[in-house]
Amino acid sequence: MNAIAAIKVITGAIMLSLLMACTSTTIVSAPSQSEEIAVQFTDESLSGFFDLPGGVHRVPDSQVIISGHQAGGWVSSILGPIGVTLQSAIDSDSAETAIQDTEALLQFKLTEAADAIADDLIVQPEFAGAYTNYATTYTPVLKVKSAVILTFQNETDVRPYVLLQAALKDTRLNTDIWWSRYISSSGPARPFSGENGWTANDGQVFEDNISENLQKAINLMLTDVATPYPRLASESVTVQGFYPYVRYRMQTVGYKLYETDTTLAYVPKLGDAIVFSGVHLIDKSTVDIRPTQKGDEVYKVLEEETSEESHTD
Repeated sequence: MNAIAAIKVITGAIMLSLLMACTSTTIVSAPSQSEEIAVQFTDESLSGFFDLPGGVHRVPDSQVIISGHQAGGWVSSILGPIGVTLQSAIDSDSAETAIQDTEALLQFKLTEAADAIADDLIVQPEFAGAYTNYATTYTPVLKVKSAVILTFQNETDVRPYVLLQAALKDTRLNTDIWWSRYISSSGPARPFSGENGWTANDGQVFEDNISENLQKAINLMLTDVATPYPRLASESVTVQGFYPYVRYRMQTVGYKLYETDTTLAYVPKLGDAIVFSGVHLIDKSTVDIRPTQKGDEVYKVLEEETSEESHTD
């Protein structure tokens, strides 16, 4: 690592430490409710000030957000309001240029599909007594914003993440009593265009990936809200890989909620001001996972660039 890169890492670590110590709280599991919960997906966008890093590009008339292209470095890709700089406008133009030939493919919203998935799930036996389609003035409401975060991992390769930002609302007091993010991704990064890119076959690969991860994210969210997974210190793992918004490989330490042969459900020990904090559903083939060891840093940048090969099947 050269001197400039070392300074970036040290400066970023200091900024994150200050942020998490002073203005950020760890996202916790949802509180239990005495009433059944109504689930409402909304077209409302993620907040440009509270929910997104600087320099992202919002695709017009869409819930797709592009990141990882920012010229300002990795710190501005992680932090919400603290990461917003004068570079933001330039970075946003850079993203628009990177995908300008295929932006029409990205002009969609997840709300209608998400509502349909949730309606199908909440009537399943495993959610009996937890959710309802019939809201009253006493019904707690799980209000959910959705987005697709297209994140560049290098100059050409992009990975989509489906992100749900859920807030549990007390309708009688009109206040939020809890919130979290649920993030799902699967498969390797690909070029956006070209024979093996996301736009191949009229974007069918991209559409299938988003549909799969939307279903997974909603199921994870409904399960974790109805019956929260334990966050146990004995289930601490260290994960090295990519995260939404961030161009660089990072290490985080957090709680394993459950694991299958192909998937890890995982909560990094990060404050809620970090824009990728929350519950992650991770494709195990895309990350390195091991039990946490003494001295593992909760977060650190592993490298400044990646040469990860794109999918070529």
